[in-house]
Amino acid sequence: MIAILRLGAEQAVVYGLIVIGVYELLVRWPVTRYERARRDRRAAEERVRHHQQEQALLAQRERQRPIREREAAELEVRQQADPDPVRRRYYLACQSAETERDAALEAAKQAERRYRQLVEEETERMKGRVTEEVMMGSPPEDATP
Repeated sequence: MIAILRLGAEQAVVYGLIVIGVYELLVRWPVTRYERARRDRRAAEERVRHHQQEQALLAQRERQRPIREREAAELEVRQQADPDPVRRRYYLACQSAETERDAALEAAKQAERRYRQLVEEETERMKGRVTEEVMMGSPPEDATP
């Protein structure tokens, strides 16, 4: 305090500004630079981690996507890339044939499911009739003594 009084107001302000400048340069500037570098490093690591997660999710979706869809997508890309109209028609014909085949297979599967359901219903009905006849004590209709 006594030193400030001896210097004068103008010199005290100048020395004060010099002290603040030295503090900023020697103490605070390296710390802020270190913190900024640390934040940038963390942000870069987060971006890398986010990118890796996205790539992993894309790979998982690709593995889960049915092979048929992938083949259809590849075929479509080839169709669009191929300038030859004959080849393009061939690809379209192949695609429509595959679609018809898939529809026929699905129809056959549905018919098979319906047939199995009818067989199970008939079996249950016959079991019920046989159980009813056994409970009544009468011999079955086809039984011959």
